Amino acid sequence: MDLPTVTAEARRRILKGVARSPAAPDRVLHRLMRKPWAATEIAGRRQQMTEQLATALLETGNNQVAAALGRNRDLPTPVRWRLAAHADAKVRSTAVRRFAWPPAKPGCEISVALLTHLAADVDPEVRSEVAGHNNTPDDVRTRLASDPVVEVRVAVATWWKTPTADVRRALLSDPEPLVRKAACSPWHPVPPADLRPRLLAMAETRPLVAPHVSLTPALAAALARDPDEEVRAAVVGNPDLPQALRDELAAERNALVRYSLLVAPHTPAETRERLYEEVRAGADDDDEWFIVDGLLPAAWMSRDLNWLRKVSPDERLTLAGSPLAFLRCGVASWSDDLPEEAVKRLLNDPDPQVQKVAALCAASPSAEDLERIVWEHGDHRKVRPGILGRSDFPSQAYLRFATSERAQLRAAAATAALPADILEKLAADVEPRVRAAAAGNPSLPLRCLAPLLADEQRNVAEEAGASAHMPVEWMDALLAAEGME
Repeated sequence: MDLPTVTAEARRRILKGVARSPAAPDRVLHRLMRKPWAATEIAGRRQQMTEQLATALLETGNNQVAAALGRNRDLPTPVRWRLAAHADAKVRSTAVRRFAWPPAKPGCEISVALLTHLAADVDPEVRSEVAGHNNTPDDVRTRLASDPVVEVRVAVATWWKTPTADVRRALLSDPEPLVRKAACSPWHPVPPADLRPRLLAMAETRPLVAPHVSLTPALAAALARDPDEEVRAAVVGNPDLPQALRDELAAERNALVRYSLLVAPHTPAETRERLYEEVRAGADDDDEWFIVDGLLPAAWMSRDLNWLRKVSPDERLTLAGSPLAFLRCGVASWSDDLPEEAVKRLLNDPDPQVQKVAALCAASPSAEDLERIVWEHGDHRKVRPGILGRSDFPSQAYLRFATSERAQLRAAAATAALPADILEKLAADVEPRVRAAAAGNPSLPLRCLAPLLADEQRNVAEEAGASAHMPVEWMDALLAAEGME
């Protein structure tokens, strides 16, 4: 089978895919990396990165390519040491690859020795990256906590969630407001009681400690009437706030304050339900729409409903019967210790979002429920890997998804190991997202690949170029047409 005729624009799309294709031999990649854009693509996205290939990419002398290598999770550890010695600080900082998910494969780990070495780098950006890495040793982070550069101390305060008591106190007492604010964030333990009055007196940390200070009547009134809306919203989370002040705040038409009241654990059910109805009725005015359409549907994914994890299963069972769907979503996200019949109710909730959260988070939902929920309501768009990513999701469902009227489901089917005749139909689907999914399927027959290479949609042609079935002679022909002999 011959390579189909493609435009010059399509060639670049295809070659972008070839850059990460497991079928591309080194000789093809060495020719391809003559183009800076292609070298960057190979460096950053190739999963089968070898030390030899990485060395060739570094020898291009392109700093952008070197930085892309640092972001590649499959980069061999010896190459990271070479990046750590690079003249450009931005390249050295990428050697850290702070966010370690998904985890690196064996031989590509970021070692403690490398982190310790880079913690002494002359550039504060590099030290900041080290401060934020999960594997940085405590003694190294302790040293960085007293770094002369504010940004480095901010990084330590932000990312080190469990510092020693001495370091924590030092960060909370730092002369720089940004450091104190980072150390006081909700992702950290509550500040020590003796430091709270001082932190409350500072504008940048007042909202962060307002939920935790002991309230006198005067202080409660002052915080509930503070001119800063963040402070008023934060004090709602304080269990000592009198109900009269909660009612006063509930009457305030402020989106942030009202949202905080709706998700706070100490808001009485009657107040919460009444406020929700008020907010929903006024969703066409002011900022109320943002609460209803933006904040509440995503509350279960944020820390705002994490208190549901700490309450007893009996209390969660009661909240599972709330008329408020966002609360039921929160319960569904922490349902692993609820009785089977309660989880079943959540999986069949009248609200589709509750069903999807339950399908995502329940310990052992039935295969029938998982398939039904995805079929009727789709998978989560903002949560990966989603319901389809569950190890117990039934593989037989993809056969049925292949004939769905919904492009989202057909695209999911196009990624599965299906019979060749079904994949052939999906590869010719009217929806580009379905064709792109089919193009990347390793089970797709070669005869279906040629039309996808000539597809007008950029991502379809790129995915086709990345196919494991892409013939090497086609790669050679594309490179020749680009003048890369």
